[in-house]
Order: sequence, then C-alpha cells, then structure tokens
Amino acid sequence: MIDELRDENLTDDETTEEVPPTQEQTKNFADGDVSPKEIEDGKIFAVLSYFFLWFIPYLMEDQKGNRFTMFHANLGMVLFGLQLILFIISMALSWTCIIPLLVMIPQIALIVLAIIGIVKSLNGEMWKMPLVYDIVVKLNL
Repeated sequence: MIDELRDENLTDDETTEEVPPTQEQTKNFADGDVSPKEIEDGKIFAVLSYFFLWFIPYLMEDQKGNRFTMFHANLGMVLFGLQLILFIISMALSWTCIIPLLVMIPQIALIVLAIIGIVKSLNGEMWKMPLVYDIVVKLNL
C-alpha cells in the first residue's frame, strides 16, 4: 500500500536517483561486506600486517583492491607508528629512570592489540581496534 502511494505521488519529472556513497562511507571497511573469497585471499597478508610488514599489501597490486587485507594493513601501519613514537619517547628520555618504564605499559598494550589483530584476521574478522581504528578513520587511510 505504501509503495502504491509513493508511486502515485511521483510525477514524470521526478526520478529517484541513488546517491553515491561518500568517501568516508567507502573507507569504512569494517561496516561493509567482504566476500569470503576476499577474506581467504587476504588472510596471510592481513596477518603479516601485524608483524611490522604492513607495507607489503601496498606493494602488491592484487592485494591493493582487497578490502580485508587493506583494513588490517592500515591497522598494522598505525600500530607500527604508535610503537615507533613510544620507542622514540622512551629513547629520548632514557636518562630518566621512570619514563621508560611508564612508556613500556602502552607498548605492551599495543603488542596485545597486535596479537588480538592477528587472531581476528585469522578468523576472518574486521575488528574495530580501540583507539587504533579511530586514528585510521581520522587519517582517512
């Protein structure tokens, strides 16, 4: 009944056009559907992304279009960046005794997130990693 009313209200000049997705919607891979074939093809590269080899999918033409692989590669890249920043802070302040120890706590948390990311990628899941996923979205990766 609602469809009949909607059809009656449209004139010949009015058309219903599909609105293309915005860039943010297309970049948000965790909300999209990924085919099982895409997951299987990208699992090994998704796992490698968490072993500081996040750049490998960017070098391989066949993996650049794989949403599953690139989702995990982006997370791996941000994890690597965060660990590098923490390492630099730790080394710059190594003359103090307490700062390097305090920096170790977030480094361990990032390692735990990387391990969880490996498990999730092996299970074919696209998990929105706390903090890291938000950075990926803000950087528009």
